[in-house]
Amino acid sequence: MKRIIVAALIAIIFVSIGVVGIWYWGVPDHYIADRIEGLGVIPVTIKVEGFSKSILFQFNVDRVMIRNGDDEIWSVLGVTGGIKPLQLLKGKAVITAAGESYGGNINTTVKVSKNEQDVSISFADIETSEISYFRSMGFEGKGALSGSLNYINGKGGLEFVVDDAKLKGFSGNGVFIPLDYFHTVRGAADLVSPDNVRIRSFALSGEGIYVRVKGSIEKGLADLEVEVMPEASFPGNSFLMLIERYKISEGYYYIPIKRHL
Repeated sequence: MKRIIVAALIAIIFVSIGVVGIWYWGVPDHYIADRIEGLGVIPVTIKVEGFSKSILFQFNVDRVMIRNGDDEIWSVLGVTGGIKPLQLLKGKAVITAAGESYGGNINTTVKVSKNEQDVSISFADIETSEISYFRSMGFEGKGALSGSLNYINGKGGLEFVVDDAKLKGFSGNGVFIPLDYFHTVRGAADLVSPDNVRIRSFALSGEGIYVRVKGSIEKGLADLEVEVMPEASFPGNSFLMLIERYKISEGYYYIPIKRHL
């Protein structure tokens, strides 16, 4: 019996060494980087820079970038993570990773198999003023962004909040929105397809005013409905004069927006 136990332990040790050896010496760094980049769906692409493995199924990445064409959507630096080896034996790669992004932090779990691409991301305390993609969409200013993103086989959902916001005005389609009046932004959106985002809720609240946005962004074209609901105490009378033609009733304005982003 003792010999059987010893033999089993020796076998486990050799198998473990073999699995670790395959990971560290048998799987090229570029192969794993290519698999991560393969999660992108045109026009959204993923670029991995400086990928390197450590021996116990851990890895480091200098930078991960998500792009929409030539425009950078998101960037994560100093990524550290690992792969669960037992899942590899089942034909599935389960990857966990964490890194620094625009002054905040981001945590990711990726599950990839023959028929599945499942990505879960949580992020906190991201400084919005550092995200160039936001500026390209017409939004500028400071704020602490936190939220989560889920993506499964080409579809997904996003929920977020921006606290302590100090935003600048947004203009588009002949409409100016003085975002400097708002201190909190909340949103929820669904990725219907790679080029179609449905906005379930996008709300801005501030001193004496509440704005709600819903609609879709498809192939770069925003088709949105904006509801502006000021209270009598709202100090921005000059703004209300600008949108007077959109007034439906006292304390309620409806603004349709169609523009390319």
